[in-house]
Amino acid sequence: MAIVRVKREVFQTMDKRELLKIFSQLNDTTEYEEEDIRSFLQVKQYRELQDPSKIIVVGGRGAGKTRVFKTLVGENGFRHVIGDNTPFNRPNYQNTKILIGYSVDTPTLPSPTVLDGLGTDAEISAFWVGATVLEILAYFKEDETIQTAAKIHFDSDVYILIQQDNILKFPRKWLPIYLSNPEPWESFLDEVDKILLDRDNWIFIAYDQIDRISTNLKILYVYIQSLVSYWFSVSNRRRRLKCKIFIRTDLLNSESIHFPDASKVSSRRIDLSWDTLTLYRLLIRRLANTQDEAAPQMLEYMDKIPGLLEKRTNTGYFPVEDKDIVRKFIQQLIGPYMGTSPKKGDSYLWVPNHLQDANGDLSPRSFLKCYSCAAQTMLSPIGEKMLLQLSDTALLNPSAIQGAVQEVSAYRVTELGEDFPWIARLKNVLSGGTLLMPEDEFKERLAIFLKNAPKDLPVESVDNLLNLLLSLGIITQSTDKRINMPEIYLHGFGLKRKGGLRRT
Repeated sequence: MAIVRVKREVFQTMDKRELLKIFSQLNDTTEYEEEDIRSFLQVKQYRELQDPSKIIVVGGRGAGKTRVFKTLVGENGFRHVIGDNTPFNRPNYQNTKILIGYSVDTPTLPSPTVLDGLGTDAEISAFWVGATVLEILAYFKEDETIQTAAKIHFDSDVYILIQQDNILKFPRKWLPIYLSNPEPWESFLDEVDKILLDRDNWIFIAYDQIDRISTNLKILYVYIQSLVSYWFSVSNRRRRLKCKIFIRTDLLNSESIHFPDASKVSSRRIDLSWDTLTLYRLLIRRLANTQDEAAPQMLEYMDKIPGLLEKRTNTGYFPVEDKDIVRKFIQQLIGPYMGTSPKKGDSYLWVPNHLQDANGDLSPRSFLKCYSCAAQTMLSPIGEKMLLQLSDTALLNPSAIQGAVQEVSAYRVTELGEDFPWIARLKNVLSGGTLLMPEDEFKERLAIFLKNAPKDLPVESVDNLLNLLLSLGIITQSTDKRINMPEIYLHGFGLKRKGGLRRT
């Protein structure tokens, strides 16, 4: 009993501002580039990466593709992402190596400027095959069996050239050789596949940030189409040499994927989607493994919910997968409702419901940023009154969270503009409008936008632009044709809705 009394006394005198500082730092951990493995959440969905038939990993902006990719290609990455399971005749952490086929910040690969300058579709297609050969030769530089196979398949002068350090960075030196005689390159990959099979090993070539190769959509589409079509064409032929292509949803659904049997690609994809429970588990994972000085206090705060955390060797604290337990933590954090009654909204569902796009997709980056912004508000001068209104266990006032949604919306639209630079101009045309908006009025605004349409706009008509916005999840259209927009984009586009966003 004495231990319980001590914990209760410490909690009552705990400085909530120290805990809020940890929440405010969540925004610094959403880019996924340089993170401790203790911030990575291993979820069941990632186990599909163990399926060699799945060649494409699809997700929207902020869905965590790059985070998964960087963890996967990192040290002991397959184990961190997939886990320790070792099913028969399947890739696992013991028998699988991940090589980087493309990532914009990999120094051994050609820069986007170099790749953007490749002149023909044939050169672009040849690049992916030749790069695979060079990646394998570099990785197996000391492997006598692989090197012997290369010497058999390539003439001596070609073998000497492709063995040079960093030769992959200079495609103009080796692409003409491939184009003049592609047979040895393909035959060599077949031989490597056979060697891997004999050894019971797997090689995955992983690709990420392909959209950074070129700002010219026509060139970019050729890169995407040729990469996907190539690996699809050899997916049955190659039994142990496989790929994982991380790609944005909108690019996969675009005109870039046009080749024979392209419709069959859908069965070879993994969709990185986030549900409410998984998002909250990610939030808890980040909070529990913070490196902040107040980490002990945060763990103590979380310990108020029995069974919420499990400590694992080397990878830190993991949240439970029990929805009811996670819900109790959110109710402790905010309260059961986003106000004084159920009419104000369930605190567990409110944030995910207001941050999903029109397709129902949720971005973990936006989700974490929402809590970060809310904490920053609580720590600001205007948050003093909110802090005084909190219950003993709560840290976040619902009003601060509601305000954070507007900040996140502005950030999300800016982020969207990084992928679609024309979004900024569209925002200027839509800003000031009120939803629900009649279709005719919305189309009039689109027509004004198209009069001075930027060169990077992938469509040319009002109807096609409307369909593009629908497919991207930026807008919805009701049965009576009126246009609506989800909260995650509404404020960022400068639009308002009749009645607005109520603040409690």
